[in-house]
Amino acid sequence: MNLIESIGYDATHPGNFRYDIPEGLHTYILVVTTTPAFFFIGGEELEFPAHSAILYPPGEKILYGACEENYANHWMIF
Repeated sequence: MNLIESIGYDATHPGNFRYDIPEGLHTYILVVTTTPAFFFIGGEELEFPAHSAILYPPGEKILYGACEENYANHWMIF
């Protein structure tokens, strides 16, 4: 059974926002963007349009952030 640890809704950040956890988390993190964003996937930074969803599994390097003047998303750690 999955348990929700924390949730964020309509989180907004400035254009220099980067969320970087090289060793990953002990849980899953689901990120749903509302602005364009970059995500580190498969060893490279890739740009995604607004309204993209990315699921990072436990222990996976986490790196994502803004591609424009600001960044906004919803997220859930479980």
